Amino acid sequence: MFSPSSPISITEERPTRTMIFRKEEISGRAFLELTREDFRSIGFALRTATIFAGFANELMNKKYEVIRHIKR
Repeated sequence: MFSPSSPISITEERPTRTMIFRKEEISGRAFLELTREDFRSIGFALRTATIFAGFANELMNKKYEVIRHIKR
C-alpha cells in the first residue's frame, strides 16, 4: 500500500503504458486495429484510451490515403 513515507511512488505501483503494450504484445498493425473499448479492457483510463484510439484511427486513415494514392 502506498503511503506518503513509502519509497515507492504511485507510478511504480501500477504498470506503465509501455509495460501494458509489452504484456499484451501490442505493436504495429495490432495497435492500429484497437478501439477505445479495447484499450479500456486492458487497463487504460478513459482519457488515455480515447486518445490512443483516435491516434490509431488517424494513422489507419493516413495509411489508406497513401495506398489509394499509390494505386492511381
